Amino acid sequence: MRYLVRRAQAPDLDHIALFTTDTFVWGDYVAAEFPEWLGDPAGVAHVAETPSGDVIGVLRTIMLADREAWHHGARVHPDHRRSGVASELYAAGSSWARSRGALIERLMVEDWNESAGAQVRALGFRHVAPWMSAVLAVGSEVLPTTNGGRRVAGEERLAPARSADTDVAWMAWSSSDVARRGRELFSWGWHFRRMTVIDVHDAATQRSLWHCPSGWVMARLDENGLLCVPWMATSDLDIARLLRAVIDLADGLRAERIRVLSPRIEWIEEAATRAGFALTPSHIYARSD
Repeated sequence: MRYLVRRAQAPDLDHIALFTTDTFVWGDYVAAEFPEWLGDPAGVAHVAETPSGDVIGVLRTIMLADREAWHHGARVHPDHRRSGVASELYAAGSSWARSRGALIERLMVEDWNESAGAQVRALGFRHVAPWMSAVLAVGSEVLPTTNGGRRVAGEERLAPARSADTDVAWMAWSSSDVARRGRELFSWGWHFRRMTVIDVHDAATQRSLWHCPSGWVMARLDENGLLCVPWMATSDLDIARLLRAVIDLADGLRAERIRVLSPRIEWIEEAATRAGFALTPSHIYARSD
């Protein structure tokens, strides 16, 4: 069967919702975000359509920087998998990204999804960094406090950093094992691109850059009570104290949960596990054009 790969349109949503509702144990985000994709000038969504007009595949590609593209939301109807649909969708997304100046394309594959990993490797993507999401319900931590109560000692707490602290925070991170092992990538939501010092400055001006003696973090509380921590600068000697400070910050902000996104480094994994975080490993792949 031959498929037509084209740009997505609003009427495609009904078809896409049929095969993206229960992709994972927790459901899926594609159908909910699809309308926003269509109106975003920084990205494009492609779909695969059968001769009979059924949409059976979707992929979104977005430019995160002048030369960096990100692919996500790749879904294929179960009845049409292993038939080349995903490969054609990635080809369309790559063509669009290259036409806008992309020199590198990246994507993320969950650790358990071996078939997706094999597929993107066959398309020329190479594994560049192991990553993980660490989630904790506030109040479930197992690390002991330093003062016998829920809050850590005042001198150990995270405090908002200033714009003037940008260079110090940047140097702490750029010279760290976290930056090296993470290939200097920065999580933009669930999208990853090369980090710049401007990102640190922007976080400081938005009061989402925090500092304590054990390190630096970016942290922001969303409308759902989730404290998102997409970036940190610390060391193997300080990670346990920094995570304790993050938990303390979440407690003070009345967050319900914490999500830390980090490169998978042994000492971060060990400290997060001891603190009670549930870890979900993933892999970031890249392809240069």
